[in-house]
Amino acid sequence: MGSTGNIGQTYEHKRFAAPSLSNMYVTTNYVEEIDTPASNDFKDRWRAKFPDEPYIGMEAEAEYAGVHLWAKAVEKAGTTETEAVIAALESGDISFDAPSGKVTIDPATHHAVRDIYLMRVNDKHELEYVTKWDAIAPDWLSKEKGIDLTKDSPNKQFTPID
Repeated sequence: MGSTGNIGQTYEHKRFAAPSLSNMYVTTNYVEEIDTPASNDFKDRWRAKFPDEPYIGMEAEAEYAGVHLWAKAVEKAGTTETEAVIAALESGDISFDAPSGKVTIDPATHHAVRDIYLMRVNDKHELEYVTKWDAIAPDWLSKEKGIDLTKDSPNKQFTPID
């Protein structure tokens, strides 16, 4: 059974026979069908390095962006020491122009602030761009739960129904 989450993660629109997922919508931070100069450059470099990979999904792009954010934090901190890197990331002024768009770290929640795309699977199982929301802040933890990791780390998993 196909699912929207797995389209961005495991390219189900390419693996399932058309038109089984036709008219399915997916929100994702990245799929290789995103057609921008930054995404196209990333895809070209990825394919040169990993020519046998069947698809570039959201985890690959997120890890790529994450490594670059960490490197910028290390540069700002002047060290790889964990607490100093965390403090640099919590400064709120570190960002990276990723293949999906600008990514920053929300200091209060340590979550990524990034663009989110709405894509639609057509009858041929091609992803079609529908719309994009810029810089979606993952702020339910801070707004609804009062979490601010710059001040206190409760070391607890939160869900929207807590």
